Order: sequence, then structure tokens, then C-alpha cells
Amino acid sequence: MGLCHRNLCTLADNFCEAGFTPVIGTVLAERAHMDLYVSLLPARQVRLVVLAPGAEVCRYRNACRDPRERFDFDGYEALDAGMRRELGSVGWWLDTAALTA
Repeated sequence: MGLCHRNLCTLADNFCEAGFTPVIGTVLAERAHMDLYVSLLPARQVRLVVLAPGAEVCRYRNACRDPRERFDFDGYEALDAGMRRELGSVGWWLDTAALTA
């Protein structure tokens, strides 16, 4: 996992150098993951934006996907609670339950 995080941050830094504003779309379940990203991008202003529709909406959206695009996951409540505990005071939390792509 560390190699993946380092590569994502290196790529984001390269895009910054080229004048782009990169967005890293990933799940940060723990504060340590956010701290790692910040440490890997010391010359950049890192901002956290959490799309937080809630566990029930995530479960529903996954069930509505084409079976080939679904992913097996049964930890929505634990992930949501853990993220709120670890990162709830960081960044912007957007309730996207009523939004669609």
C-alpha cells in the first residue's frame, strides 16, 4: 500500500509542476493515511474533501450497479464511523446522499 500512496503523490506533484490541480480519488480510512499524503506532498497545499452519503446510500448504490461493476464489501457502517472518528474534524464533508453522478 505504501508504494501506491507514494506513486499517487508523485504523480500529483508532477501534475502540479505542469500547472494542473490534481485530485486524488481514494478512500482514506485512517488519519495516518491523510498524514502520509501530507508528508509526501510537503510543497503542496493538501485539502481533504469527503463525499459522505452514508452507509445505507452506499449499499443501495452498489446494489444498483451492473453486477460486473459491483464490489463485495460489508463494512459500510464501520468505515463511515472510523472515518468520522479519525477525520471528522478535517476538511470538507459533503452529504452527497441526494446527489447523482
